[in-house]
Amino acid sequence: MKKASTSVTDTANRWAEAPHRPRPPAGVLSVPSAGSRYAGSRKPKGARGRVGLATRDFLHLIESAARKELPPALASGISARVRFSLLQLHFGDPTIHYEVWVQRRPWKKRPAGGIPPTSSRDDAIEIGLHFEGPDGARNRALLQHMVARGDEVMDTLGLRIEPEEWTTNWARLHETVALTSPLDSALAAALGQRLAAWVLACQPVLAAYGERPP
Repeated sequence: MKKASTSVTDTANRWAEAPHRPRPPAGVLSVPSAGSRYAGSRKPKGARGRVGLATRDFLHLIESAARKELPPALASGISARVRFSLLQLHFGDPTIHYEVWVQRRPWKKRPAGGIPPTSSRDDAIEIGLHFEGPDGARNRALLQHMVARGDEVMDTLGLRIEPEEWTTNWARLHETVALTSPLDSALAAALGQRLAAWVLACQPVLAAYGERPP
């Protein structure tokens, strides 16, 4: 992975080290953040194996819920696609998109006396804004712009948002939450509200860069 630039790293550290990491407003997302799962010594009861919606149906419900939370003029411009465990929303350029990723991970049994289960081993849902165009410099410039205006984003979304250059060319802002319940309509509604909050927080910042909406 390409090392993130200084400003991205500094901002990520500042967000991570903030003394009080605010949760989303009540009713927006009730699922705990991924970091909260490091406490405890037993595997949390995840969604795997429980009765719930098919992932594709679940993602379509999130899309529908997000559209209902957005102003009609904005919602009408959204193009959406569901691929495997991904929901992507964009406004004309699919390389700049909002994404919901349902991550189902195989559980690896913790050795006796070993460390508690980490977020990388648990089922989770990631929400973010991705820059995945063929021009890596442009992707990084978009991320740098979002980082420079990070306070505006954090005012709406909270401090758990993380900037990352996650391949040699691609970049993103994202957050990860634990998936500790079945995929159902209530969870889809909460995630749809959260996804809409991402759009409302990031769209004005992107517009200031001179880009069309993602």
